[in-house]
Amino acid sequence: MKTIVIGALVAIIIVSAVVGFLVLNSRDDVENLTTTTTSIKTVVQSLDEQPKSEQPESEKPLHSSPLLEKITLNIPFDPEDPIQGIMPMGETIEHPDDGEFTGGHPGIDFQWYYHPDGRPKVFASAAGVIHLVEPDEDGAFDVTILHDDFNVITDTVKKTYYTLVGPIDSDFEFKVGDRIEAGSFLGYVHKYPPEKLPPNVYMIHWEFGFLETWISMERPPPEGWLHRNRLCPMTYFNEESRELLEEIWSRPDSYEHKDQFPYLCNNVYHGKNE
Repeated sequence: MKTIVIGALVAIIIVSAVVGFLVLNSRDDVENLTTTTTSIKTVVQSLDEQPKSEQPESEKPLHSSPLLEKITLNIPFDPEDPIQGIMPMGETIEHPDDGEFTGGHPGIDFQWYYHPDGRPKVFASAAGVIHLVEPDEDGAFDVTILHDDFNVITDTVKKTYYTLVGPIDSDFEFKVGDRIEAGSFLGYVHKYPPEKLPPNVYMIHWEFGFLETWISMERPPPEGWLHRNRLCPMTYFNEESRELLEEIWSRPDSYEHKDQFPYLCNNVYHGKNE
């Protein structure tokens, strides 16, 4: 009888020890899990606290919208009559980052440092429709082309690529509503008066992006709410155009402030391609 009692006590002691061991290990596991979870939360919090570059309000779409099929662009000048200089997108020396030019220069300026053979020619970067012809203070014109082969239309938004180029001299032959093809001759680069540019020096401003017309009860079609979203064009240019621009940009004299603006698209436009 004593042997049975002693055996039972030993069994109870062994079971208690095993249970205690398991409980202690379980507590350790829980503590380790709690520590790991706390570490993960700390890492996530630190990532959330990292500063994020904000896109300026003027460049933000009013609402989320579907993406356009990608268009292919040509440079707007003759490759056989190439430019020598470029003012890049996003520079803020000539175009301070303020209310008018939020994000800096909203396009790319193509520059001929010395062009004694008269006014350089300007060409359409893609097929489309002449949308706007806007006069400037010097008697020249800025021309906006809608590339309406690439549309996204829903119940609330119409989204279309555009290019803008100017100043073009007044002896052009197109009008608003005319359809043009890629590479069509648009006109001649305006010759600025000598107080603005030296003789034989020419420059055009060119930009690319998409227009969004948002429809609402307050502004039904056809007006809607118009929003211009500018893009960096470098991934849209065909290979020949892109290689030529990159080769010109690589020259030491193509732009004097590359230490501040090292890319063809800088500031908020660097990598902004959709």
